[in-house]
Amino acid sequence: MRLTFIAFFVFALSLAATAQRTRGHRPATPAPQHSLEEDQKAIADLQRRDIDANIAVDTDKIMALRTGDVVYLVPGRSPLVGQEAVRNYLEDIRRQLADWDMVGYEEQWREVQVAGDFAFEWGTINIRARQENEKRESTAVRNVIQVLKRQPDGDWKIARAIWNLQAPPASLPPPSTKPPDKPKE
Repeated sequence: MRLTFIAFFVFALSLAATAQRTRGHRPATPAPQHSLEEDQKAIADLQRRDIDANIAVDTDKIMALRTGDVVYLVPGRSPLVGQEAVRNYLEDIRRQLADWDMVGYEEQWREVQVAGDFAFEWGTINIRARQENEKRESTAVRNVIQVLKRQPDGDWKIARAIWNLQAPPASLPPPSTKPPDKPKE
């Protein structure tokens, strides 16, 4: 009797395990394969759209290029996690710079690596702006690392971004108008 119970118990467990494995099991469909060339073109397209959105200072267009779980690591702030936090940050910056005109926004990526459905890029973003009614431009250079994520439709979006501001080059002192000292004899 005891052996029959154990056999029945093992049989029931194996049935349950089989049912668990097959429940909701769909035939595996291979993930679409993307060539490196296709990925590079799609990432270059993301970069162009990101530049256009930033030049236009269009928060909606910028956010459309970010994943839903986007994270920004911004100097001097706690991590900004998710679309709402990043959108609030961008809107705050936009309000602070309302009387500034974007003169230039250039992304210069030194390296882009694709690893499956993720890509990693690093480089600089050069920003030039001018306050209304001013002739002089202000510039900022960001050193940036971004993690990109392939979307189900094959497009890429920015999932993570971290940057710091590059210090401006030290200015050289103006040339001296004083004649050089004569050597002592």
